[in-house]
Amino acid sequence: MFTYHELETRSNRLAHRLLRVTSARDTCVGVVLRRGVDHLVALLSLHKAGLTLVPVSSVSSNEPRERMAHIVENARVRLILTHRDLASSWPHIEHLLFEDQADVPVSRPPVSVNPDDLAYVIHTSGSTGRPKGCALAHRGLANLVAWQLDYSRGTSEQRTLQFNGLSFDLCFQEIFPTWAVGGCLVVMPESARREPGVLLDLLSRERVSRVVLPFVGLRQLADAAELTNRTLPDLRAQPRGCADQRLWSYGGPHRHGLQGPWIPGRLACSCADRDADPRDEDLRRQPGRTEGAAGLAG
Repeated sequence: MFTYHELETRSNRLAHRLLRVTSARDTCVGVVLRRGVDHLVALLSLHKAGLTLVPVSSVSSNEPRERMAHIVENARVRLILTHRDLASSWPHIEHLLFEDQADVPVSRPPVSVNPDDLAYVIHTSGSTGRPKGCALAHRGLANLVAWQLDYSRGTSEQRTLQFNGLSFDLCFQEIFPTWAVGGCLVVMPESARREPGVLLDLLSRERVSRVVLPFVGLRQLADAAELTNRTLPDLRAQPRGCADQRLWSYGGPHRHGLQGPWIPGRLACSCADRDADPRDEDLRRQPGRTEGAAGLAG
């Protein structure tokens, strides 16, 4: 068990330690940590310090060395936050050891974060070339959380599976909306990530009520449940009604702080200060069912 008080205290202390090393706004800090509570503490501490998260590797994901080096160079990472036993892998860049203890305050650092400050830079898989960095400001992240809270109607009783790593932007839909309502994050061990049957056991044992999975993961979980004739009574769907079915887009627009439904022939956006509509090649607005480029504004 890891309480909100512990999360607050540890993230505050780490934020103060980070600010002793670098205080420049939007400084990109690479994170090389094992998945678990540590990466949640790191995420929150970087936001409190006004620094930018750059997930480099979760260690257990076996990221190729070439990819990690490219991310560090591409994002102009100036500091690596890592474990003591991994520091030797980064001899040519300054690093801060996650485990180190220092005499720092437990109060939140007096840092103001502006909506347009960068929250994080995550990189694509690189399947069509070299990994490309996608930068998101706090304004976009706040929009994402606000939409998720409005859509899911979560409460403090909500128990959310923390499945996705920091390098995959779905993790922010797991983490921040859950924290915002005082819910519980169930951090998944690596064994459950590799074995759908183990994941089913975890979901049942921990009474998980909310999961955010990529399609492949959801399909594997459903197949395992069908093969073993198992159900998860605490995991509930939120139907919208057959007459108004919507497919919610979590892809490219997500990285621009947009979130909205895709309806055949129509692109929509649900964020209050964002707009999305089809445009022609001269960037003029087009009727809702006209093919064209997606115009993102706001």
